[in-house]
Amino acid sequence: EAEDEDLEADPSEEWNEDEPVVEVWKGNGEDVADILSKCLREIGIGSHKLSEAGIWRLVVRPQKEARAKEIVREVVEATPPE
Repeated sequence: EAEDEDLEADPSEEWNEDEPVVEVWKGNGEDVADILSKCLREIGIGSHKLSEAGIWRLVVRPQKEARAKEIVREVVEATPPE
């Protein structure tokens, strides 16, 4: 039973590279990607961080795109500029 609870708590654990994804955030801060990933995980949306040439991307499953983008927007707009 405990294992099932762990899987529910962290949807990112069941990531399959072959399934389609959509980008919900892109930027140059891995720390921001980590914060956004954690926020999405807390509401049950699995995400995956990708990095290329210093640019970080956060992707989610297409069926979660609208909700994920809404959360990302709320978090990013609430974050004061550095």
